Amino acid sequence: MKGTGHIESIDILRGLAAIGVVCFHFSCSFLPTIKGNYLTPIFQYGYIGVQVFFIISGFIIPYVLYSSNYQLKNYSVFLSRRFMRIAPPAYVVMLMTILVHYLAILYLGREIRGSFPGIDIKTILANFLFVVPFVKDVYYYVDVFWTLTFEFEFYILIGLIFPLLIHKSKVYQVTGMTIIAVIAFSLNNIYYIYFAMGLLNFLFRYDKIGKLEFSAILLLLIAFAFDVVKTAEIIASIFTIILILLNPRAGSVFKFLAKISYSLYIIHLLSGMLLEYIFKNILPIHDSEGGKVFLLLLYVGLTVVVASLFYILVENRFLAYSKKIGKQSSHLSDSTVK
Repeated sequence: MKGTGHIESIDILRGLAAIGVVCFHFSCSFLPTIKGNYLTPIFQYGYIGVQVFFIISGFIIPYVLYSSNYQLKNYSVFLSRRFMRIAPPAYVVMLMTILVHYLAILYLGREIRGSFPGIDIKTILANFLFVVPFVKDVYYYVDVFWTLTFEFEFYILIGLIFPLLIHKSKVYQVTGMTIIAVIAFSLNNIYYIYFAMGLLNFLFRYDKIGKLEFSAILLLLIAFAFDVVKTAEIIASIFTIILILLNPRAGSVFKFLAKISYSLYIIHLLSGMLLEYIFKNILPIHDSEGGKVFLLLLYVGLTVVVASLFYILVENRFLAYSKKIGKQSSHLSDSTVK
């Protein structure tokens, strides 16, 4: 077995992806007072951070299963740990979003921004079970949580087929990859391209497939991607794959951003909305281009602070709880996964 220590290139990618998504939403789509500024032409590509996160998951989840000698009997422990790791922090953000909505109505007489999905039982259950796309006329409390739905789909699938993918027999490996492809096409989910790229990277890095197989399958994925995604996303995907394989060392800034990346991702929309509401009255400089850039950088910086606090107070606690699940009966480790 090749070394299964910490992969520092993942820290670099997580940091870049998280900041990229935040800058995209703040500069290009989510905050109306600073949308469209000098930095927008650069940050308009920040949305690709989501695709990078999917590639990371496609690589790092099998990596952790492999390094933990995962077996199918550990399936329930694996899913329970992933759920504890991902869901409760997301629930906290949902509840905070609902609270802010009703406080705004109570004290301002209106919503701060956008439409609210409601608190009927169907909406609550769909959001808390991450099945919003499968329920008619239901919407997310937090827009970016659509990615969590796809993440959980991948966890459910990879936990089942992983033993096939690392089997010595090529027949089993091909069967596993075929199952992924069939499910991806049946769900009409283009994001499985990115999960598949990450998984392919794992299989190559740990000698489960050779260079020829790796290259051929990667070219097929890229060829398919050209029909359904933007060129910038393909370039970013190739860069992500290369960086994982090269595994350069990450600086302290990237390590810090990687540590809080999940908190930053799930809290940034709420943080940005509140910061914009506060500072557009305190610093009414959003009519100038320079003022927009200043506010953008201010909001990003303060949101990193908010995410750091959220990580300490909320996320890190549930990360610790997740590691305790099945500890006596399983060797699965969450130490390198987020």
